Amino acid sequence: MVLFSSLYYVSCGHFCHRQRQYQYGTKSCPGCSNTKTYREVSCCDGWKGYTCDVPICDPPCNGGETCYGPDTCRCSNKTVEGLCYGYACFPPCQHGGECYGPNKCACRLGYAGDFCDVNPSDIIFVVDESGSIGNDDFRVTMEYLTNAVNRLPVRYDLLRIGLALFSDSARKSFNLDDHFTKEHITDAILNTYFGSGGTDIDGALGYTCEDMFQLTTGDRPNAQNILVLITDGRSSDANKPGLLKCNSKNVTIIGIGIGSNTDQDQLRSLVSKPEYYYDTTYDYLDTTMPKLLKTIKGKL
Repeated sequence: MVLFSSLYYVSCGHFCHRQRQYQYGTKSCPGCSNTKTYREVSCCDGWKGYTCDVPICDPPCNGGETCYGPDTCRCSNKTVEGLCYGYACFPPCQHGGECYGPNKCACRLGYAGDFCDVNPSDIIFVVDESGSIGNDDFRVTMEYLTNAVNRLPVRYDLLRIGLALFSDSARKSFNLDDHFTKEHITDAILNTYFGSGGTDIDGALGYTCEDMFQLTTGDRPNAQNILVLITDGRSSDANKPGLLKCNSKNVTIIGIGIGSNTDQDQLRSLVSKPEYYYDTTYDYLDTTMPKLLKTIKGKL
C-alpha cells in the first residue's frame, strides 16, 4: 500500500526498461504454465520498485524523517526544534484523516485505506482478445493486470475487481463478487484463456456496463464504477450504443491503446476525459502502470 500511495508524489515513475517472456495457458488448457521468464529490469538512478516509483535514500533517513525523493529526507508532519514531530505518515493522511502511528491514519467517515485515500469503487478490466493479439501478448496483458491488482487496495468493502474479454462478442471471465482477495483475483486472471475473433469495442462496453455493472453481479450502489479498456485495434462498429449505456450509468472509462493498429481518435472519443487515454506497445506496456494507478487513484 505504501508503494501504491507513493504515486501521490510521482506521476509517471522513473522507469527505464523491462522485458518479459510468457507462455501461460491456452483455451484447451487454461492455467497451464510452461514459461514465465523475467529479464532486463532497470530503474533510473535513485529509484526502485516494480514501476520504479519508490525513491532510494542512501544513507537511510533517520530522526523520524521519510524518504520523499532520491537522497531527499524530510518530515511528513511538522517539526519541533528541528526534529520531526509525532509519527510519520507517507504520504500524509488524505481527506481529513489524522496520523496516529507510523503510516497509520484514522480516517473520516466515507474514506478508508492506509492513507484514507480510498472510496468504495468497482473496477472491471475489459481486455481485447481478438486474433491480431495472439496468445503471447495476451499473457503479457494478463500479467500486467495481476501487477495492477497487487498495487490496488482490494477488499470486499473497498475495491472490487471484475474481468471481461471481447473479440466479435464479449464474455465474462469473473464478476465483481466472485473474488475478494488479491490472491484469488490474480489466480483467476492468470487462468483466463485466450480466445480469438474480430474487435467489437462498443459491444464490449455495452456488455460490461449492462450485464456486469449490476447489483446481482456484485456492483454496489454506493461505489464508483470504473471500466479499464485495453485494446490493440479499432472497433468494427462505428455506432456507440454501448458507450451510451456506460454513460447512462456514469461509468468512468479509462483506455489503453496498444500498437499501431489502434484508432486513437476513436479510442479518445470513448474515454471519460482526454487524460484518461494513453497509448503504448506490448514491449512497453509496463510503462503505463504508474499512469493507470494514478488515474484510478484519482477516482478513489
